[in-house]
Formats: sequence, structure tokens, C-alpha cells
Amino acid sequence: MKLAFSVALLTALVAASIAAPQLATPQPQASFDNFRHGTVVVAGALDDEALIAADSRGKATHDKFDDKDCKLSNYSGKVIFGSAGLRRLGMSIDGKRHDWDSHVIAKQAAMAAIASHSESPARATAEGWRDCALDLFTKALKGNPEGFVRMFAPVGALKDNFTQAVFADVENGRARIFLVELHLAHPPQQLPSIHAKFEELPQQNATVMSFNSVTNEFISGQNPKFNQIKIAWQSSLGFISPHDYYFRYLNQLAVWSVEFASDFYVGEPVGVGGAVDVVDIRPSGVRWLSRKPNCKEVE
Repeated sequence: MKLAFSVALLTALVAASIAAPQLATPQPQASFDNFRHGTVVVAGALDDEALIAADSRGKATHDKFDDKDCKLSNYSGKVIFGSAGLRRLGMSIDGKRHDWDSHVIAKQAAMAAIASHSESPARATAEGWRDCALDLFTKALKGNPEGFVRMFAPVGALKDNFTQAVFADVENGRARIFLVELHLAHPPQQLPSIHAKFEELPQQNATVMSFNSVTNEFISGQNPKFNQIKIAWQSSLGFISPHDYYFRYLNQLAVWSVEFASDFYVGEPVGVGGAVDVVDIRPSGVRWLSRKPNCKEVE
């Protein structure tokens, strides 16, 4: 879900939809394992800079939380990437093994985009990632519609997006950031389908992927507790430019999401946590504002 704290409107929306075939069509067999999901990712762009921040908590089926997950990547100093929702999934489709890893797919797409000297490496990477995701997940859905739907139901995929990613670059002195979302729809009495949404995000927005309950409260300013915390934080900054404030605010939204996640996870383990990694890209290149030692500086 995207939460805006400016008046900028979302632009450049492209939707693609691939529906499962009719029930009479022969179906390949599919099974799933190594299911991994979770995350909060905050991203935005202003002028010639883009920033992505993410928590470090991942959760695998029947496993404990892992607070060392690397959710952000820097591809050759040309594209920065962050993903939320479904990170990894093992699939056996028609007797053949297919492993989905959002970062592996993104790296492959980024290397191809950079090698081809694309005008916008981030856009080309996002398009490649989207196309691969649609192809692979559509095959999985065709192979086992009931199993695919049942797998995502516990994490709310039927109400929201089951995997999301942002891609950013700086070309010709302007930062651009692209969002790709995959949504699983299962209307009553109809076959399930997968929809992909692709959009270039407007500058000066805060895009929040996956867990957004905390950021929603801070951005709206309606919660007295969080509003007081936000005002105190703003006062501690002193005088800074609107540009610097914007990027500090994006960073802080991710920090607050981890700090106050337990306020919203009632009766269940807290799915957001660990250190917050932060990466940005400018005309001068990519820099990490915060990065866990186990995460690569550049790929």
C-alpha cells in the first residue's frame, strides 16, 4: 500500500493481468516449499536522489524469525532495489524445479539492463522482474490453483499484494523510482488470477510496502501518541533544508515501523524487526546510510 505525505499524484500506471485457464484445460502438477515472506520497505525520490529503507526480519514457514535478511541491493552502482512480501518460494511444476527469489531475479534483470545500456536501468530492471514474476507465478497457479491460493491466504495475499518491489536510478540529473506489485485475486465462483501493476512513482511521496500500520499513523498525524513522538523528533532536527528533511523522514518512518510494530501485532509474533538498512542513489553514485555486515555493498 502506498501512503503519500505530499500532494503529488500517482502517475504512469500500467496494469497487466493474466488469468488462469478454463478448468477443462489439462493442468501441470505443482507443489510449493521454502515459503518466505515479511517486511516493511519505505521508498521515495526527490530531485536527483532516491532512497530505500527496510527492516531485517524475515519469516520462513515453521521457522523462527531471522533478523539478518538483506532486503536491499545495489546493482553495480546503477540501480538500487528493495522487495517486500514473498521473498523466496520453491516450486515444483510439472516435475521441474523452479525457485523464486526476488533478489536473484532482480539481479539478473539489472545485469541485463545495464549491459544493454538502457536509458533507464531501473525501469528496464523493473520490467524484467515483473515479466519473470508473472510468467513463473502464472505457471504455478495453473499447476495447483487451490494450493497456490491456500498458501497465501494466511498472510493476507487475497486482500493485498503477495510480492512487491521498488527499483530506483538517477538518469539525466533526475531520480526515478518504479514500483511493481503482484496481486492474487480469487473472486467467488471464479478462477483465481494474478495481476501485475507497474508504475513510476511521483517524487516527494512516501511509498510504504507491506506493513504500513505504523507509517499510516505517523503520516496522518491523527494518533496523539505518535504525533507527539513525531513533533519531538522534528524539533530535534534543528534547521535543515526541505530536501534533507524529506530523506530523514523516509528513514525515520522505517525506524518507527520497527520500534512500534508490536503495537499492531496483537496476539501474533511481530513480523517486523531487526536493524534498518538504508541505501540511496545520487548522480555521484550509491551510498549506504546503514547496512548490516552480512549484506553486500554492491552486486
